[in-house]
Amino acid sequence: MRGAPIVLLIFSAISGCSVDTSRNEFVMCPGASIEIELGNEFMSIAATTITERVVRVGSVMTDVTLEPRRERWDGSLGLYAVHGRLTGPHVSAEEGQQFFDSMDELQYWIRGLSFRPPLAYTSDGLFVRWSYQTRPSGASGPDAVLTFDVLQVFVKGKKPTGLPGAHDEYFKKISLPTGACASPTPYVASAPGVLNGRRYSGRAMDFLRDRGLKAERIEKVIALNDRSESDGEVTYYAKGGQPEIFSVTIAANGTIVLIQ
Repeated sequence: MRGAPIVLLIFSAISGCSVDTSRNEFVMCPGASIEIELGNEFMSIAATTITERVVRVGSVMTDVTLEPRRERWDGSLGLYAVHGRLTGPHVSAEEGQQFFDSMDELQYWIRGLSFRPPLAYTSDGLFVRWSYQTRPSGASGPDAVLTFDVLQVFVKGKKPTGLPGAHDEYFKKISLPTGACASPTPYVASAPGVLNGRRYSGRAMDFLRDRGLKAERIEKVIALNDRSESDGEVTYYAKGGQPEIFSVTIAANGTIVLIQ
């Protein structure tokens, strides 16, 4: 990554206009910055305004304008950026907060993230994930692809402490000045429940609530039997176009532990 050419990317979907962010759940207020070293990987992100971020991965520096979400998506009512075309770089970014009813549910979520490194997180639940790839010679598509997520997790409304698997030492700098954008959110994670005789984790209940889906839709996905198995868990896959594509993971005890 070091020594790569500098790439300047500006996502300007909302530039030049006033943006209402009063409902959104931020991680980084203006002036905040994070720096991470993970092996030979370096990543930094700085918030210059409420929605502007400057991201560096290795020697590649990118300016990104984030857009506030108007509906909760995959648990987050934060900010995002999606920018791409047939030529030039492509960016996909997410910043926001994630809410869980228990540490067990948070651990299931972390396991899903771990399949897409690099990933670093602190003992109090600040998660950063990123990737930068240039287009291979002779391949089609964007010149480069940058993805990054900055997420803060909460368990029963509070930041966790001593989160297993955390590596605080990877974070060389964490400066998160508070402000109106960092005010506590009223969102409350759902508790586990039973729907149509099947037990759901709170996180799975939240997915149904946020997407406006019924338990009957989940049963149809399970009945399709498009599945994979790992460590005693079974994951079923929905078919169809967005936003209908998702997966349903059932633990060995029969509980639907995760829908994503």
